[in-house]
Amino acid sequence: MIELTKNDLLIVGDINPKLLSGYRSAKNYSRFVQGGFVIANLEGAIVENLEPYPKTGKPRAGSPDEVDLLCTLGVQAVSLANNHLIDYGPAGIKTTCRYLASVGVGYFGVGRTVSDAMTPFFVKVGDAWVALIGIAQNEFGAPYGGACGEAAYNERDALCAIWQANDLGADRVIVLFHAGIEYVQLPSPAQRRRCHFLVEAGADAVICQHSHIAGPIERYEQGWISYGTGDFFATSRYSPHL
Repeated sequence: MIELTKNDLLIVGDINPKLLSGYRSAKNYSRFVQGGFVIANLEGAIVENLEPYPKTGKPRAGSPDEVDLLCTLGVQAVSLANNHLIDYGPAGIKTTCRYLASVGVGYFGVGRTVSDAMTPFFVKVGDAWVALIGIAQNEFGAPYGGACGEAAYNERDALCAIWQANDLGADRVIVLFHAGIEYVQLPSPAQRRRCHFLVEAGADAVICQHSHIAGPIERYEQGWISYGTGDFFATSRYSPHL
């Protein structure tokens, strides 16, 4: 078990909700992280009796009966700004938000417009207010026609979200950026430019997820950039088991 103090904020990698049922069946499952505030990327939907949405990629979904295991893992809030949020369509986005709220897990990076989806999510860590903003590179699932969707990257809305966080009194602004190329450790030039822009706009840290592999860390101007957190609770070609 990882033990944190009340002054610690831990941002972990991707969680595949489909695998939560396996965690329940483990004989020795227990709280994985104790204390502090833990943020993750929920890479999929929480649904029941819904058909997958027509899109590229294998759909990922977890059962409502297992969503409470996020709390057992120690996770208190998740970013939903990713390419698997839309796997079960707008209806799946609604049920995901509802089931997360039912167990007290906060969420961000989703909304009826892109600017709404980039609304900062505030957490108190020690004596500091930390604003979290979830953003995804444009793949699938941006809001359309009034239906909820992910916070799809664009410079205008990202800049406004970071400025809004600072105007609201954030001591630190952290962007969880779902970007990169899967299983590629190094960022592309385009990804690096976007991360630099987010720091120039006022973010103290940019944490990239999506690549499913740990990436390098860069100190840029006044901020820090992590180009890959790897997986927290998922399987990949490099981590067949948790």
